[in-house]
Amino acid sequence: MPSRLPTWSDYTKEKRTGNPSAETAIRFLVVYQSQPYLTIRFDQTASWVKTQYADPQNPFLWKQSEQLLHHEQGHFLLNCLLARQANQVIRNTDDPQKMLRLVQAVAQRLNLQYDRDTHHGVNTKAQEAWEAEIQRQFQEVSRPSPDHHLGIFNVQ
Repeated sequence: MPSRLPTWSDYTKEKRTGNPSAETAIRFLVVYQSQPYLTIRFDQTASWVKTQYADPQNPFLWKQSEQLLHHEQGHFLLNCLLARQANQVIRNTDDPQKMLRLVQAVAQRLNLQYDRDTHHGVNTKAQEAWEAEIQRQFQEVSRPSPDHHLGIFNVQ
Protein backbone atom coordinates (compact mmCIF):
# COMPACT_ATOMS: atom_id res chain seq x y z
CA MET A 1 0.00 0.00 0.00
CA PRO A 2 1.25 3.51 -0.69
CA SER A 3 2.20 5.83 2.14
CA ARG A 4 -0.64 8.18 1.18
CA LEU A 5 -3.27 8.69 -1.47
CA PRO A 6 -3.23 11.71 -3.77
CA THR A 7 -5.49 14.63 -2.87
CA TRP A 8 -6.70 17.45 -5.08
CA SER A 9 -3.73 19.52 -3.88
CA ASP A 10 -1.51 17.09 -5.83
CA TYR A 11 -3.34 17.83 -9.10
CA THR A 12 -3.03 20.76 -11.48
CA LYS A 13 -6.27 22.76 -11.50
CA GLU A 14 -7.53 23.40 -15.02
CA LYS A 15 -10.48 25.17 -16.55
CA ARG A 16 -11.74 22.61 -19.04
CA THR A 17 -15.01 21.75 -20.64
CA GLY A 18 -16.35 18.33 -21.55
CA ASN A 19 -15.24 15.00 -20.15
CA PRO A 20 -13.34 13.71 -18.26
CA SER A 21 -13.34 15.86 -15.12
CA ALA A 22 -9.94 14.68 -13.90
CA GLU A 23 -7.01 12.54 -14.93
CA THR A 24 -4.43 10.72 -12.85
CA ALA A 25 -1.07 10.15 -14.52
CA ILE A 26 1.18 7.42 -13.19
CA ARG A 27 4.65 6.55 -14.44
CA PHE A 28 6.12 3.07 -13.95
CA LEU A 29 9.87 2.96 -13.39
CA VAL A 30 12.50 0.25 -13.03
CA VAL A 31 14.82 0.86 -10.09
CA TYR A 32 18.15 -0.94 -10.29
CA GLN A 33 19.59 -1.81 -6.91
CA SER A 34 20.90 -5.16 -5.74
CA GLN A 35 17.85 -6.56 -7.51
CA PRO A 36 15.73 -4.58 -9.98
CA TYR A 37 12.18 -3.73 -9.01
CA LEU A 38 9.27 -1.69 -10.37
CA THR A 39 7.88 1.37 -8.68
CA ILE A 40 5.38 4.02 -9.64
CA ARG A 41 5.50 7.78 -9.56
CA PHE A 42 2.47 10.05 -9.41
CA ASP A 43 3.03 12.57 -12.21
CA GLN A 44 1.80 15.91 -10.86
CA THR A 45 2.52 17.75 -14.09
CA ALA A 46 0.22 15.46 -16.11
CA SER A 47 -2.44 14.88 -13.42
CA TRP A 48 -5.23 17.43 -13.50
CA VAL A 49 -8.72 18.17 -12.20
CA LYS A 50 -11.32 20.66 -13.34
CA THR A 51 -11.19 23.70 -11.07
CA GLN A 52 -14.84 23.42 -10.00
CA TYR A 53 -14.17 19.95 -8.55
CA ALA A 54 -10.87 20.79 -6.87
CA ASP A 55 -12.38 23.61 -4.85
CA PRO A 56 -16.16 23.45 -5.21
CA GLN A 57 -17.99 26.64 -4.29
CA ASN A 58 -21.36 25.01 -4.87
CA PRO A 59 -22.36 22.64 -2.01
CA PHE A 60 -23.85 20.23 -4.56
CA LEU A 61 -20.42 19.79 -6.13
CA TRP A 62 -18.81 18.72 -2.82
CA LYS A 63 -20.26 15.22 -3.07
CA GLN A 64 -19.30 14.95 -6.74
CA SER A 65 -15.80 16.22 -5.92
CA GLU A 66 -15.33 13.60 -3.19
CA GLN A 67 -16.70 10.85 -5.45
CA LEU A 68 -14.39 11.90 -8.28
CA LEU A 69 -11.34 12.09 -5.99
CA HIS A 70 -12.15 8.65 -4.61
CA HIS A 71 -12.31 7.31 -8.17
CA GLU A 72 -8.98 8.92 -9.09
CA GLN A 73 -7.41 7.46 -5.96
CA GLY A 74 -8.63 4.09 -7.25
CA HIS A 75 -6.50 4.59 -10.37
CA PHE A 76 -3.52 5.26 -8.14
CA LEU A 77 -4.13 2.16 -6.02
CA LEU A 78 -4.69 0.00 -9.10
CA ASN A 79 -1.28 1.00 -10.44
CA CYS A 80 0.36 0.45 -7.04
CA LEU A 81 -1.11 -3.04 -7.05
CA LEU A 82 0.19 -3.79 -10.54
CA ALA A 83 3.69 -2.71 -9.55
CA ARG A 84 3.52 -4.89 -6.45
CA GLN A 85 2.29 -7.88 -8.46
CA ALA A 86 5.06 -7.35 -11.00
CA ASN A 87 7.66 -7.27 -8.23
CA GLN A 88 6.49 -10.72 -7.12
CA VAL A 89 7.49 -12.17 -10.50
CA ILE A 90 10.28 -9.84 -11.64
CA ARG A 91 12.80 -11.99 -9.79
CA ASN A 92 12.02 -14.79 -12.24
CA THR A 93 12.86 -12.75 -15.32
CA ASP A 94 16.20 -11.55 -16.53
CA ASP A 95 14.66 -8.61 -18.38
CA PRO A 96 13.15 -5.95 -16.09
CA GLN A 97 12.49 -3.70 -19.11
CA LYS A 98 10.31 -6.42 -20.63
CA MET A 99 8.37 -6.61 -17.35
CA LEU A 100 8.04 -2.83 -17.38
CA ARG A 101 6.50 -2.90 -20.87
CA LEU A 102 4.13 -5.70 -19.86
CA VAL A 103 2.97 -3.83 -16.74
CA GLN A 104 2.47 -0.62 -18.72
CA ALA A 105 0.27 -2.48 -21.23
CA VAL A 106 -1.74 -4.22 -18.50
CA ALA A 107 -2.13 -0.92 -16.61
CA GLN A 108 -3.41 0.87 -19.69
CA ARG A 109 -6.00 -1.83 -20.35
CA LEU A 110 -7.14 -2.10 -16.72
CA ASN A 111 -7.39 1.66 -16.20
CA LEU A 112 -9.57 1.97 -19.29
CA GLN A 113 -11.72 -0.94 -18.09
CA TYR A 114 -11.96 0.65 -14.61
CA ASP A 115 -13.23 3.91 -16.13
CA ARG A 116 -15.63 2.09 -18.44
CA ASP A 117 -17.05 -0.21 -15.76
CA THR A 118 -17.48 2.52 -13.14
CA HIS A 119 -18.47 5.29 -15.58
CA HIS A 120 -15.61 7.32 -14.09
CA GLY A 121 -16.84 6.64 -10.55
CA VAL A 122 -20.49 7.55 -11.13
CA ASN A 123 -21.65 3.92 -10.97
CA THR A 124 -21.20 3.44 -7.23
CA LYS A 125 -21.95 -0.29 -7.26
CA ALA A 126 -19.24 -0.94 -9.87
CA GLN A 127 -16.88 1.45 -8.05
CA GLU A 128 -17.35 -0.53 -4.84
CA ALA A 129 -16.76 -3.81 -6.69
CA TRP A 130 -13.48 -2.53 -8.13
CA GLU A 131 -12.36 -1.22 -4.73
CA ALA A 132 -13.11 -4.56 -3.11
CA GLU A 133 -11.20 -6.43 -5.82
CA ILE A 134 -8.20 -4.12 -5.56
CA GLN A 135 -8.12 -4.64 -1.77
CA ARG A 136 -8.56 -8.41 -2.17
CA GLN A 137 -5.65 -8.59 -4.59
CA PHE A 138 -3.47 -6.42 -2.31
CA GLN A 139 -4.09 -8.97 0.43
CA GLU A 140 -3.36 -11.85 -1.93
CA VAL A 141 -0.11 -10.38 -3.19
CA SER A 142 0.96 -9.76 0.41
CA ARG A 143 1.01 -13.53 0.94
CA PRO A 144 4.21 -14.71 -0.80
CA SER A 145 3.74 -17.55 -3.23
CA PRO A 146 6.14 -19.04 -5.77
CA ASP A 147 3.51 -18.94 -8.53
CA HIS A 148 2.53 -15.25 -8.35
CA HIS A 149 1.59 -13.71 -11.65
CA LEU A 150 0.21 -10.38 -12.80
CA GLY A 151 -3.35 -10.39 -11.49
CA ILE A 152 -6.16 -10.10 -13.95
CA PHE A 153 -9.24 -8.30 -12.70
CA ASN A 154 -12.60 -9.97 -13.17
CA VAL A 155 -14.88 -7.25 -11.86
CA GLN A 156 -18.46 -7.16 -13.12
